[in-house]
Amino acid sequence: MKALHLQRLLYAGMIVAGVVGLATEAKAVDYELNWAAPTTRLDGKPMPITEIGGYTLHYRKLSESKFYTIQIPNPSATTYTITGLADVPYKVTIAAYDTAKLYSTYVPFTLYKVAPGLPTNPCGITF
Repeated sequence: MKALHLQRLLYAGMIVAGVVGLATEAKAVDYELNWAAPTTRLDGKPMPITEIGGYTLHYRKLSESKFYTIQIPNPSATTYTITGLADVPYKVTIAAYDTAKLYSTYVPFTLYKVAPGLPTNPCGITF
């Protein structure tokens, strides 16, 4: 699967990006999701990696109201791939939670369909 990170969003120290994989013959797609761990809490206080408990992803087809949930209990995780989804638009959000199970605000991924022949190197970002 080729991937290109066209846009990343910064929100309360969490950078998120998403890429839709190339469709297969069965019209299934993979969503490759990438983020950077938050470094600050919403109140501006530092958040060391040792205080992160993990991440929760929510996704749904735009045409439906039911969300599906994926728990990622690894605080060091910065990528996840949702595989085999229908080739339709989705809403995907992520939140970090700390070791006390306090959640950040859910942040939307910006998803892009990848065209064949585009470069696969992600764009850099500094903050």
